[in-house]
Amino acid sequence: MSHALAALDRFLLFLIGLIALAAGVAVILVWAQVPEATEYSDRLDLAGAASVTGNTWYDVALGAVAVLGVFLGLWLIAANLRRRGFNRVRSSATDKTGSVDVAVARLAGAVDDSIEQFPGVTDVSHRVAMDRSRPTVTWTVTADPNVDVSRLRAELENSETDFRSAVRDMDLDTVYRLHVNAVKQQ
Repeated sequence: MSHALAALDRFLLFLIGLIALAAGVAVILVWAQVPEATEYSDRLDLAGAASVTGNTWYDVALGAVAVLGVFLGLWLIAANLRRRGFNRVRSSATDKTGSVDVAVARLAGAVDDSIEQFPGVTDVSHRVAMDRSRPTVTWTVTADPNVDVSRLRAELENSETDFRSAVRDMDLDTVYRLHVNAVKQQ
């Protein structure tokens, strides 16, 4: 997700949340018969608002807002669901005699296999995708609650060193997420 799209998503979520919060508070205040809220709600001219629907421009404006809303909604959905995966990255060993591409997903899979051998690790998965306009490899490591975290951290650091030696100076970010299973009640 790009920075601009993330910012737009946050802004829209904030705006919708603020409107919903204000509407909810207003309804509760009217329900609780707070004098200022009931006085304000009595002053609302709902009949005047209802008469707007009889104007000829209302149908055109409503149609334009509906079409704009549909296109904006579809654009937001497409922008948020766009595939951001990648696999092949050009190596710095590429020169005029030929190009060398590295299959990053396969390399990440080999790191999966290596980390899964560690005692207490139950599952390792990876994701190779663009994250905020940066090529990123993310590993999710799931472990038992009794795993030795300091030894696992050392193992992950060794895996990072091995991965960096394989990709050399390729511009890739790496993220390791450690999930620990819940402790079982006995």
